[in-house]
Amino acid sequence: NTDTSVVVSWEESKDAKELVGYYIESSVVGSGQWEPCNNNPVKGSRFTCHGLTTGQSYIFRVRAVNAAGLSEYSQDSEAIEVKAAIAVPSPPYDITCLESFRDSMVLGWKQPDKTGGAEITGYY
Repeated sequence: NTDTSVVVSWEESKDAKELVGYYIESSVVGSGQWEPCNNNPVKGSRFTCHGLTTGQSYIFRVRAVNAAGLSEYSQDSEAIEVKAAIAVPSPPYDITCLESFRDSMVLGWKQPDKTGGAEITGYY
């Protein structure tokens, strides 16, 4: 996920004959208004919905299409807040001097409370 997109995935229809693909729609939580995420049917069971608003929560639904027409909508997804999957970590804290020498010192600190969604790889 990014600041303006969310990856949506679903289980493919098992009983659909000659499936053309899927249409995905999004709705801002509480708005009751649905907007299409794609203009052409998507093959497979994964799609990235772009053009979403950062910090806003959305729900998604999917429906299949074949030569006979459109299926009913899927169950609505859980609400998903649009935000980058990785962010900067919070700062380390409780910095202390453990040892001092004539021209250097050894510092210690506690790891950040929030890693930003990724492993901390080092400190400056």
